[in-house]
Parts: sequence; structure tokens; C-alpha cells
Amino acid sequence: MINKLISALLIFVFTGFILPRWGMAQNPDITDLPDDARIIEQQAFDLVFVDPDNPALNIELAKIQLRYGNYKAAIGSLERILISNPSDANAQFLLMQIYMLTGNHIDARRYANHIRVSELATGDQISTAEQIITRLDTENRPFVFSGFLALGGGIDDNPEGGSKYNRALIGNIIGALDKQAQAEEFLTTSLMLDLTARLENQSQSQIQIRLLQHLRDYSHYNAGDLSSTGIVANYTHPFAAMRFDASVNANHVAINGSPYLNIYGSDINIAHHLANRISGTLTTSLSRRVYKSREVNATLQTGHSYLISYRISRGFDHAQISGYISTEYTDATAAWERYSLRRAGADITTDIMPGLTIFSASYGTRDHAHLNPAFGTTYRSDIRRDFTITHHIGLRGLATPEPGETRLTTRASIRNESSTIANYHRNSGEISMVITRYF
Repeated sequence: MINKLISALLIFVFTGFILPRWGMAQNPDITDLPDDARIIEQQAFDLVFVDPDNPALNIELAKIQLRYGNYKAAIGSLERILISNPSDANAQFLLMQIYMLTGNHIDARRYANHIRVSELATGDQISTAEQIITRLDTENRPFVFSGFLALGGGIDDNPEGGSKYNRALIGNIIGALDKQAQAEEFLTTSLMLDLTARLENQSQSQIQIRLLQHLRDYSHYNAGDLSSTGIVANYTHPFAAMRFDASVNANHVAINGSPYLNIYGSDINIAHHLANRISGTLTTSLSRRVYKSREVNATLQTGHSYLISYRISRGFDHAQISGYISTEYTDATAAWERYSLRRAGADITTDIMPGLTIFSASYGTRDHAHLNPAFGTTYRSDIRRDFTITHHIGLRGLATPEPGETRLTTRASIRNESSTIANYHRNSGEISMVITRYF
């Protein structure tokens, strides 16, 4: 298995790859302005009121308004400059960036075209304008076919759950769990095909159809190899300070080639701007699980799952910090498998070392409201703690991955689980390495 993994990775590394760039590096935040402005917005506005044709004062006012996320006011301040001086490259440059940020690609392209032929624009401004035009030409194609192919592998410690010599309370009888913790090598392959149709409107709405295939091949895992095939239809519509996403999905899971589980669901995501460098995302989802060809499925969550979560993120120069909370309720054919799940977590993404590193931690509790006859009068309550470190690096520059270069992802995770019904503690972990090619 290890020799298979090494050979596969060596073959795969010699192909070409494309990686979506990290959001903070790809789209520089135009509100990342110096903090040495010693006047508040009202004071700046008063100065402009006295001298409305002064371009420097209007630029300063617009930057202050951008810092507070007041895009409409900043546009007004910059357009006031262009009334008296239509060729002001600084005002055009800021307007171009604001319109890109707010999703108005038509006006963003208009100002980019002005800048790249302007004799007053700097070399950096012209270069940025040309990059935006190239990006818009690519994104505005009516149909875009893309996707990725990923190949990797790793070691999964204790995938079957349970550790040797755990004590289990079943009714009034105490027994021993003799599952031995062991490590399992595995290979993974993933494929995604994406067809995006861009609607002809100013806000750049789009519809996506995605097909996903994933396989995890264990060396000798008793429960069998896992494969899943999914399809997702997604609609996206950006607004001035928020983005709306809605999707429906279906997923088929098989174990050793035999049907095991079908999942059908829908999701709604609303991402919105809160303040300078701060954003939030509200997520709601509904899914239905239907198990196949397994006698034990009567005790699993074969009904619906309802989830709502909220994430807030704060960006810094070399890091982004996010935190989230979520609550989920799952019904089931067996009453004792109906539970509520609450989870809280946080992650830090940083580029202070070569590549992109993500530290993630989460804590969750799962409480069952009904008794399981097998466990007597004990209500089941589970606790799960997770910690993960993920590192992405571009192999061409050995730095934060850029479009067009190989992406290597290394991930290490540990998990601790415990439950009230069994004096049960499970410690498990996983280390993996994956190379991804986008096309």
C-alpha cells in the first residue's frame, strides 16, 4: 500500500495544476488603508464642503468612507472629482476597485478601460486594470467548464472506533469492548466536473451544475472501502454588500461497491459584509438520509436533518480568523437515534510561513431525547473534540499557491470522543497528503 501511494504521487506530480488563490491574496482589500488619518468622516466632509473641487480632499474622504464600508458615499465622493476632472486616474482607479468589490463588473470594466490608456495612470494602476479586464473576460464567458482531479493517501489511526479494554455498560451488564485500535493505510481519489452558466446581468448571477466522485481505498479495513457520487445544482447572486447562494444536492454512498446510503438535501447561504475586514455567513440546510441493504439501519438516523449555523470572519494583513456556531436536529426511524447536535469551532488561516496554513478546532455535543432499551435508564450524550492542521503550498514557487501551479495539501487531525452510555473514549487521528490538479 505504501509503495502504491509513493508511486502514484510521483507520477501525479509531473502534471500541470491550477489552484484558486487564497481570497485574501487574490482580491486585495481596497479598504486596507493606512490608519494614520486623524480626522473622522464628518470632519473630512466639512473640509470637502469648503473646497468641493479639491481632488486630494475628496480622495481622503472616499478612503475614510471605504474604511467604514460606506461604498455608496465613497462612489459619490470619487465621482465628484470626475465632474471637474474626468481624467483623474486616482479616482478612476478607486472606482474600478469599488465596483469590482461590489459586483458591478460593467462599470468596473469601463473604468479599467479608461485607466489602461490613460497617460496619467501609474504603471501599477495600468497593470491592475489589465489584470481586471483579463479576469472579467474569463469570468464573463456564458459557459465555463472546469473542475479538479485529486490523488493522495495517508494513514487513518483507529478508523473502526473503540479502543481495546474500554468498559461498556449495556443495561445492567458490564462488558468489555475488545476492538483493537490499529492504523489503516488508504488511497484517495477525487474528481469534480463543474459547468457554470453566467447570466447576463450587472450582478453576474450564475448557475452551476457540479458532479463529484470520491473514493477511499483502505488496505484491509474490515468495514470496507467507501465511494461516493454526488451532483449539486447551485444558484449564486451577489448584491452590493452580500451574496446569496442556494443549492440542491443528491449523493450516493457505497461500501465495497454495494449501495449503502442515499442523501438528498438543499442549502441556503447568505454571506454579508459587517464592517471593515469583517464578514458573516448564515447557513441553513435540510437533508434526507435513506439507508440501503443494511440490517442495522433501523437504529440509524434515517430521517431528516435540519441545520442552521453562523460564521464570522475577521481579516488581517497575514491572517484570517473565523469562528462559528451551529445547531442541528436529526430525526430517525428509531426514536433513540433522534438527537440534537450543537457545535462551536474556530480556525486561523495564515501565510506567515511558506504556503498557507490553517489551524482548526471544534467542540460538539450530541444529546438524545429518547431512551435506548439496550442501555436501560441512561440517556445517551456524546462529546466530540477535533483539532486539525492543514497546509497548502504551491510547488512551483514553494509559497502560497498561485493560479497555474501544483497544489500540495498536507493534513493532520486528531479526535477525541466520549459517551455517557458506555464509559467509552475513542482517540483517533489521520495524516494525509493530496495533490490536486484544476482544469
